[in-house]
Order: sequence, then C-alpha cells, then structure tokens
Amino acid sequence: MVESDTRLRVLEIQRAREEEKAAAQREAVSRKNEVRAQVGSILSRHGGRSRLRDMELPNASGTGTATYTVEQQVKDEVAAREAGWRQEREEMLRKGLSEEDADKMLDAKKLDWYAAARVTNAEWDNLLNGFASGAAADTILQGGQVSAHYVKRAELYRRLKAGNSAYVRTFLSDDDSRAMLDYYDRLVTEGRKPPEEAIRTVAAWGGKQPWERTTVRALRPADETAIVDDMLKELDLDGRGSDWALITRMVRGMAEGENMTLADIKANLPKRLRDSTVAVNGVLVEEHRDLPDDFPQLMEERLAELSAMIAKRRGLDKDDPSDLYVRPASGESKWEVWSKQWGGTGFFILPKDLAVMTDRKNREREEVAAKLRSDKEEERKEAFAAYQADVQRERALVEKWETRAEKRPTRINKAVAEKLRANFTERVAKDLTANERAEKQRAKDQKWIEDEKRRGKRIDSAVSSFLRSLIPSVKVGGTTLIGK
Repeated sequence: MVESDTRLRVLEIQRAREEEKAAAQREAVSRKNEVRAQVGSILSRHGGRSRLRDMELPNASGTGTATYTVEQQVKDEVAAREAGWRQEREEMLRKGLSEEDADKMLDAKKLDWYAAARVTNAEWDNLLNGFASGAAADTILQGGQVSAHYVKRAELYRRLKAGNSAYVRTFLSDDDSRAMLDYYDRLVTEGRKPPEEAIRTVAAWGGKQPWERTTVRALRPADETAIVDDMLKELDLDGRGSDWALITRMVRGMAEGENMTLADIKANLPKRLRDSTVAVNGVLVEEHRDLPDDFPQLMEERLAELSAMIAKRRGLDKDDPSDLYVRPASGESKWEVWSKQWGGTGFFILPKDLAVMTDRKNREREEVAAKLRSDKEEERKEAFAAYQADVQRERALVEKWETRAEKRPTRINKAVAEKLRANFTERVAKDLTANERAEKQRAKDQKWIEDEKRRGKRIDSAVSSFLRSLIPSVKVGGTTLIGK
C-alpha cells in the first residue's frame, strides 16, 4: 500500500512537471508569435528594420529568457514572406501565366517590400555580386543554357535598377559586377541591342583591364576637375570635407569601370549621387542599407552633442557642430567623426547610438506630457514651457529640412522633409484635439461642481483630484503651429 502511494505521488509530480513544461512551451510559442506579428507589422512600414530592437522572450523550459535578436526577427519574417510568394507564384503558373511574367510580377512586389523595410534580399545579393566572377567571355561564348542564365541575371538587374536603383546600390557592393551590369543595361536600354548580343559584348569588355577599356574615353584632368566643381556648386556642398575625393572617385569609376563618355558622366552623375548619398552638415555620406529615413537629422543632432567634447579635447574655446561630418567605417557598420578643419577626431558613432537618441526623445516627451497633468501648478508651468520649446524646435527643424530639400532635392532629403512635416502635423493636431476634448470635459465637469455647490452638497477631494487629472497637454498657439 505504501509502495503504491509512493508511485502515485511520483506520477503526480511527473505529471505536474510535464504540465509546467507544456505551459512554459505554450507561453514561449505564444509570446514569440505575438512578437513576430509585431515585427511583420513594423517591417511593412517604410524603414522598418531601423525600428526593430532585440527582445527578451521566455524560453521553452520556463527557466529564464532568450534574446530574440533583430537579425533573427528579420530572418524569420523574410522566410515567412518568401514562402508566401512561392505559393503565389505556383498559383500564377496554375492559372496559365508564364514563368517569366510571374517572376516579373513577384520581383516588383518583392522589391517594394525589401526596399521599404531596408532588408537585403539574399538571393539577389548572391546573383548580382557574383556576376563578374562567372560571366567570363569563355563561359558566355558557350551559348545555350549558360548564356541564357547570365542574361536572366542581367535582366533581373535591369528590372531592379529601373524599379529602385537606390535600393540596389545598398547591397550591390562588387564594383566589377556593377560595372558590367550597368554596361549591359546601357547596351540594351539605350543601344537597343538584343540581350544575347549585349551579354557577349559585356563579357568581352569585362575581361579587359581598366586602361584597355578607356583608350578613347579617358577624361582629361581639366574635364574631371570641371565636373567635380560643378557638382559641388550645384549641390551646395562644403568643399572642406571629403566630397571632392568621393565625387572624383565616382567620376573615374564611371569612365574607367563603366565605359562612360564625358557626356554620359554628366548625364548620370547627378542621379548617381542622389541615389547613393546623403548630406550631413554639407558633406556627402554614402548611404547603406540600414539608414533610417531621418538619418541626416539624427546624425547632425548626434554630432552637435559630441561637438563640445571634441572641442574640449582639442583645447578650443568654442565648439562648432557644423565643422563635423562622418565617414562610413568598418564595412559601413559605424561612422567615424571627422572635422573639416582638423581631420579625424577619434570618435565613432554606431547605429545603436541613433536608436538610443530616438528612444530618449520619445521618453522625454512622455515625461513632459505626464507633468502637464500634474496637480502641482509650478510643475505644470515648467512642463508647459518645455513643451512649447520642444514644439518650436521641431517646427524649426521641419522648416530647415524643407529648405534643404528645395535646394538639393535628393530622394532622402525629400523623404526626411516629408516625414518630419507629417510627424509634426500629426503631433500638433493630436495634441490640439486632446486639449480641446479635455477643455470641453473640464467645462462640463466644472458646471456640475457649481450645480452641486448651489444645492449645498459637499464635493470631496477625490472628485477634485480626478478633475485635476484631466488637465491635458496644453494648446500652443492654435492651429497655426500645424505650419504651411
């Protein structure tokens, strides 16, 4: 009997442990699915990847947590979407659509998502960056399926470049492959050559040395200098920074690596700069895949924060934030801070530094909003002054970037200006609506208090405290703050 009871207790303990383990597994799966749904929503918005953060999730054993990194979040979402697109392709083929047409339709859909989310498509990355190493003349001249395979890769590049050339440049890092693909694009698009003939021409051209490619196209030093000077003036750039070297490198690459004439370079350089660079304190920075839309604004704010520290280190009496600019470093995983006067500063800025700035700004605004509802008059006055100053700073920032976008209407300058204006308008409209709603409620409640007092009824402090909690974020200057 004792032995039977012992076995029963052991079984009960085992069952309880199994139930706990199953509950922990269900909780872990449920929480991860919840986060994955949030990730899907975030990556569906423009610049989504830059908004993601590492998450701590309960592990399946129920003994602690595991880090769900941004990289794994993106990987899981990409896998889910690619599976959906494969099913969509199969459905298109069942309905009689050709493979070529189905691929074109899905590539356009994929390009929209990958570019908006700022996520690299691994398949496109491998196909395009490896183009030059495989598309040798001997290989292409075999013809048949081999040649058709490289035509297909080159046509993929043409479609992606036509759809969003700025996105393609965020992952197409192999200069030789990009030069050959650009040359193919010009032969087919501008030269009207058949794809099979164009791919043979490109393969033969790609096998030559740079100086062999440009025997009749080499730029004279005077031509090169004139183009760079014109670009600096047209884009209102600060010549003290690294822009001269960057634009010169681009010009030489277009002449030597892409077989462009002087006229071709003049026609293509402005768009190349618009698609692949942003300006920070008047100096160009080559854009890469993980930049948020408000990168120039955040970077200039971060440089302003570092300016005093850098000036102190150099023993300067006065700091000048506009003297600082950045250069990508370590494979574009961080930025090195440079001075237009002194050169390198030894300071670096990481992507997480910009994310921390955004989070801190949001947290400070939430704190001000909470103080605006305080029952202490002095605290409300201080919060109101802080709120006014923050709104005016934001408005000045919007107008600054709108002016910059008018002077240099690059893709990212216009995107920053439009995003800042939309955010500012939404913020003021929301605050104004909340304020007016609360004012109406406060007037209604005040009338009720007066009516109760006239009837001789006592209003206890709990009601007064409740009414004080209704004090909203205060109206600032009416609707004029919404802007132009």
